Amino acid sequence: MTEVIILLILIVINGLFSMAEISLVSARKARLEAQALKG
Repeated sequence: MTEVIILLILIVINGLFSMAEISLVSARKARLEAQALKG
């Protein structure tokens, strides 16, 4: 049973990383630079 819970947690974490990667790739470079200047 614990294996199933661990597997589900890893799948959720993988999904979060995938969403973060997609948002970074699709973000405009100018917007990222503006946010970097703001801190």
